[in-house]
Amino acid sequence: VNPKDAFVAFKTKVPDAVILDVHLKETDGFQVFKDLRELRPDLPIFYLSCNTAAEMIGKGLLTGGTDYLTKNTSTEEII
Repeated sequence: VNPKDAFVAFKTKVPDAVILDVHLKETDGFQVFKDLRELRPDLPIFYLSCNTAAEMIGKGLLTGGTDYLTKNTSTEEII
């Protein structure tokens, strides 16, 4: 889902949590995070990325992400 479609859906039905890819084609995942936070400050938002660099993980957590998951994270670890 692209960010524009996601925001339309988000305004009609708010999910229990969001898993957000850091690297998006149309925008930056960190900007999408800020936009979602403005709409729902209490919503759990998990970053997802193949980038395991400490700087990226730190940025995700410092921006207020619930957690930073790497793409090799197993389903069991997420649940």
